[in-house]
Amino acid sequence: MKLETHKASRKRKRKHSSSRGKRRSVGRKFNQP
Repeated sequence: MKLETHKASRKRKRKHSSSRGKRRSVGRKFNQP
């Protein structure tokens, strides 16, 4: 149980980081014009 939660947390963090980076790039581009 604890191991599964840890693994899920790590996977979630990685996915979130990737999504955040992409979203930030788009947000910056949209905010610039």
